[in-house]
Amino acid sequence: MTAAGAGASSRIHEILVELTDTLGPDFEVSGYLDRFCSLCAELLDVPATAVFLTGGPRGIGLAALHGEQARTLIRHELDLVSGPAFDCHRTGRPAGCDDFAAPALPWPALGPAAAACGIAAEHAVPMRLRGETVGVLTLLSASPGAIAGDRGALAVSLASAAASGLLHHRDRARRTEIAMDLRTALDDAVPVEQAKGILAERLSIDVAESLVLLSEYAWAQFRRVPDVAADVVAGRLDIVKEPLPTRLGVPEAGRGAHQASVVLEADATAPRAARGFVAAMLRSWGLTEYADTACLLTSELVTNAVRHGRGPVGLRISLGRPETVVEVRDHGAGEVRRSRAPVADTESGRGLAIVELLADRWGVVPGDEGKTVWFVLSNAAAQAL
Repeated sequence: MTAAGAGASSRIHEILVELTDTLGPDFEVSGYLDRFCSLCAELLDVPATAVFLTGGPRGIGLAALHGEQARTLIRHELDLVSGPAFDCHRTGRPAGCDDFAAPALPWPALGPAAAACGIAAEHAVPMRLRGETVGVLTLLSASPGAIAGDRGALAVSLASAAASGLLHHRDRARRTEIAMDLRTALDDAVPVEQAKGILAERLSIDVAESLVLLSEYAWAQFRRVPDVAADVVAGRLDIVKEPLPTRLGVPEAGRGAHQASVVLEADATAPRAARGFVAAMLRSWGLTEYADTACLLTSELVTNAVRHGRGPVGLRISLGRPETVVEVRDHGAGEVRRSRAPVADTESGRGLAIVELLADRWGVVPGDEGKTVWFVLSNAAAQAL
């Protein structure tokens, strides 16, 4: 091996190690993906690269891009939900176009867009480790030709290394989150159970009804159920048995409904916490087939509440027959803000356009101290409850 060859090999090894090392305390996904894109452009000698991660309404969404000349082409592919990246994601195998100027392209609409931004070829490689695909690496070239031989093998190695790094980070984050959730759940469960017993005895009701009273009071006051329960246990709060508050036009979930609510701080963490809450509740109720849609719509409404309302943000999910109702409350005005037309390479900022598209019904209910935005998803599987 020549000295130059040995140096190049050493550089590749350093980069592969860097891509798999995602366990440091300062790791940040967006910066990591930007770095990954630039490293792939350097090592594979292409002017532009892009990374798509799995998830979102299209199945994959753009997460990072290196090389501004390719942005128009990538946006075109996202609008069409078609191109090498989507084929690669769908099949789990490399896909590409050696020459966008060739006749009979699988994606004829991409040829003019590619020519306009100076891209002659595009190749996509799955970012996969041990059978789990986390995304797609796309390589865009200024001249026609395949990414083959040693370059092709290196592209696969880089994509696998990045997949390994992202999965390690995800698994570590999940372990940390689970540990925190367990601790929080333990701390919260004690006062709730005590308060349920106190209310059941004081009001001569069963414990199930006492939990409903706690939940409804917390929802009406924009407070967490464990905090309300702690006040009941300490004697600082006396909840009386009254008819449940009117829902002011929000659809009821139906007979036998399961219900859960949570209060979130109005900050950047709220959408993620809201998605996790809805996913956890649907999972606990044995319903996961439309969890992705429910989480997406919830995230959009909570994002709207954080940006345009005043906190805290209340979130309630009610599961019945045959529909699921999700409500998001905030202290803002009684109107909701409609987001501007979204940019094609973003997964946020789509707001009510996505809610209108995916929800069976939705609406806004103004109140004295804020507003409630709700949506409904049909839930035929709830018949098993």
